[in-house]
Amino acid sequence: MPNQDVFHIDYRYMELRQLRYFVAAAEELHFGRAAARVHISQPPLSQQIQSLETEIGVELFERLGRGVRLTRAGTEFLQHARGVLRQSHRAVEHAQRAARGEIGELEIGFVGSLSFTYVPWMLRVFMARYPDIRLVLHEKTIAEQTEWLDEGRLQIGLLRPPINLPDVECETVLREPFALALPVDHPLADLDSVPVAALREQPLIMLPRTIGLRYYSQVLGMCHRAGFSPQVVQEIRHLPAAIGLVSAGIGLTVIPDSLRFHRMPGVTFRTIDDSIEKAETAIAWRKDNPLPAVDRFRDVAREIIGSGLEGLERAMSTTRWSLGANRRLGTQDA
Repeated sequence: MPNQDVFHIDYRYMELRQLRYFVAAAEELHFGRAAARVHISQPPLSQQIQSLETEIGVELFERLGRGVRLTRAGTEFLQHARGVLRQSHRAVEHAQRAARGEIGELEIGFVGSLSFTYVPWMLRVFMARYPDIRLVLHEKTIAEQTEWLDEGRLQIGLLRPPINLPDVECETVLREPFALALPVDHPLADLDSVPVAALREQPLIMLPRTIGLRYYSQVLGMCHRAGFSPQVVQEIRHLPAAIGLVSAGIGLTVIPDSLRFHRMPGVTFRTIDDSIEKAETAIAWRKDNPLPAVDRFRDVAREIIGSGLEGLERAMSTTRWSLGANRRLGTQDA
């Protein structure tokens, strides 16, 4: 029989099925019952166990008249064999889950205004469905997201279209009207809906052209169709911050309708009754990214952002946000 003093495992030849057969025999202490358990006949099981003993250089069983008994080496080997089988099962499960897009890590970019509306709700839903996908979040302007997507530093961008990159797909998931944020004591606050022409002499707070070209062009276009150029008194990088300046009495600002949920003291919101422009929200991703997790995130974005204001109102009224303590979120940018 093999030398009992040497315990050497040659991993080049050992097979997982040999470990399965060994564990079954060790737990049944009978080769016949073990063979039935793994759905083979007894001779092949006995041969595989003998081959395993030869390969590792020790006897694992004492053969008795009506069964078998583990040797000291066999008892020790059983613990590790079970561990290897558990690890192999986990490896298969992780590979299958990765193929289904249920585990991994995604680098996500988003424009700042969405962090006050759809992004918290969407993240909560996504993390509940896919708890083993870690999201690394980057608050970026449209121009910055465009650059990062082009360089492959983002897998997904949540932004305002259009985005013109040959290797990036962009899908609009929401079109919503614009609204007006104004001080509660402003004369236009007495109106249920404000015509664009009423903004002719009003001080406006806007995104600069370099930050929000699409937004800038749309606000400029609605004013020009009403026969005037906007009186811009302040440019600021983020529309939620612009609402804060409205609260300070610096001016009025035109916002996507969903930003009504960004409440500020002293600020009220009105519809713009004769504007044809729509604020668009899109999801962008690289065409050459094969990660199934990207598909899963796109599905949730279409569902949540695509539900629009009605869905956002429902979520805001029924959900308490507690994302800050979640360890599966990595926020990279202030």
